[in-house]
Amino acid sequence: MSSYHIKRYSNVQSDLDVTVTKTEVPEKPKIEYGYNCSLNDYRDVIDNIDSDVWKKVRWYINEYDFLVKDPIINRAFYKYWEIVNEFELFEEYEEKNRDLVLHCAEAPGGFIQGTNIYLQIDRLPEEPPAPPQPNQTTDEDGFVTIHKRSKKRKPKLDYRIFTISLNKDLPQYKTYNLPSYNKNIINKHVCITYGKDDTGDVNNWDNIHHIGHLAERPFYLITADGGFDEGTEFNNKEQLHYALILSEIYTALQLQKHGGHFALKVFDIFTETSIHLLYLLHLAYNEVYIYKPKTSRPTNSEKYVICKNFCLSDELKTVLFSNLGQLSATIGKLKSKYISFRLFKSIPNHFVDDIKHMNTDLLNKQCAFLQRAVELCKNDNFLEQYDNQLAQSIERRKQVFQEWEQTYNLNAYV
Repeated sequence: MSSYHIKRYSNVQSDLDVTVTKTEVPEKPKIEYGYNCSLNDYRDVIDNIDSDVWKKVRWYINEYDFLVKDPIINRAFYKYWEIVNEFELFEEYEEKNRDLVLHCAEAPGGFIQGTNIYLQIDRLPEEPPAPPQPNQTTDEDGFVTIHKRSKKRKPKLDYRIFTISLNKDLPQYKTYNLPSYNKNIINKHVCITYGKDDTGDVNNWDNIHHIGHLAERPFYLITADGGFDEGTEFNNKEQLHYALILSEIYTALQLQKHGGHFALKVFDIFTETSIHLLYLLHLAYNEVYIYKPKTSRPTNSEKYVICKNFCLSDELKTVLFSNLGQLSATIGKLKSKYISFRLFKSIPNHFVDDIKHMNTDLLNKQCAFLQRAVELCKNDNFLEQYDNQLAQSIERRKQVFQEWEQTYNLNAYV
């Protein structure tokens, strides 16, 4: 687990100065933001490793890569559960006000499942234990009657979860191999929407506004776990996700309740565009953290931006939304694979220093895991003995899972 707090230095708004650039090549990562070319060097090596071998080794070296335990539906649940507990995201949740939750890019629904479990069980008021009742009685004639103990279920809270993901049933998405919502997470509390145009695409900002109209009030917690397969351009994952991450951030700024929280999945943060997006979140929330969950694979660049206590003023919202709307429209017109953009005239040096420190630390840890993985992939003796190594790893993993489960109190829920 790695968590980095981006210190809040000022509440003063920086001068907005939105510019967009269309290029034939992806934006270059910068050394001043903590980039080191060794990361892409390892990725290039991995491209030449047999995919089956890589998957085995990747799983082997990550002791937090748990097998999904019924009734949990996927690994995303574990990451969400860890984040919610580490950052106490439901600490200020108000049951009496029926605070709303929005999960974006969510199918099959691991985050929804986490919210369902947390709100149905943890937020229930504690009840004093009932006195024990005898399970049998004897009448005056000596006959014994066995009484079946009733299993009293606690009532579920009247909470509400909204969710949006790409509509897998549309012809344009048939080749995407999109997941369906898992039927086990759907209940009366969950509202699935595909937006105004029925695509479920948050890159169409009309779909974001549609969610606001449906909900009729802002959201306490918003999560955005979007991502897509970049094919052979793994080194450009950060740049290819600019538009999606911009749209997910706009979703939070547009729909967030004052004092609410936002969790956003990102990848590398080495380009100027990414730094500007992070700085925007820094201005909009009182607390911003970068978090690499234990349950996130250490060989990849996935991490989460945890934003707490939304504080964007209505005045700044008006100015900001006008500029962001123009930016989104321009990106749509360019229809380019590669774009980059700037949001502010300048970014404070101390903010850049914080990002560089965080990036350097995370990159060094990632490269250490990548180096170990590459070495094992090339180790014929290890691969020949893999089944024996695997058996030992599984036993160790069971212990790690129990410790993780106790740390985040999951064993008390499922």
